[in-house]
Amino acid sequence: MVKDGLVRPVYQDGQDHLRADELAAVQEFRYQNLTLAEVSTMAKTSAARVMTLERQLDRLMEFLGVDIPVLSTNYEDVVMQYAEVELLLDTEMLPLSDVQFIIHWSRRFYAMGQEQFELISDYTADPEPWAKILKLATRMFMERPKHQDPELEQAYRHLQVGRRFMRQAAYFYVRGQHGYNIASRLFREIKGGVSYAILSTAFPPE
Repeated sequence: MVKDGLVRPVYQDGQDHLRADELAAVQEFRYQNLTLAEVSTMAKTSAARVMTLERQLDRLMEFLGVDIPVLSTNYEDVVMQYAEVELLLDTEMLPLSDVQFIIHWSRRFYAMGQEQFELISDYTADPEPWAKILKLATRMFMERPKHQDPELEQAYRHLQVGRRFMRQAAYFYVRGQHGYNIASRLFREIKGGVSYAILSTAFPPE
């Protein structure tokens, strides 16, 4: 299956591993008696639809003047970005007076969704990928300079927004992985907030 390009091994702990979801996908198309040519056509069609939707979304955001950051889903990019989080957590002094540094990470936190947590978990075998990222965001905010000029103060407002959106994504990720009770225990303030009430309309408690 690897030789035919049906599955891609993931290098971890000195060995190649096969992802369970890819094996399940192979099993599914074999169960449906699909040929490789049919699967290839379906994949190309899906990719084309995704590209079309992305282009339409880009045009809409450009028309509305909205700048929404999007994180890469490529294996190398996801692993590298997570390694960067781990490296910063091990750094004794973060450049917390650097406006560009704060804005950069504010946008990263804002763009971090459940799909990113799932990819990080798949690619790094970290069962709780949200924890380190949230720890970095919290550390950046807690260690912020006491005296800030207006530009830096605005940057930290962006950081607060990015951290809040990421916490909501982490809540629903944990909820999907471990259930409602554990997620509610870990994210108490999210459970009781207005955003929780709105989001729970789409994702009602079990």
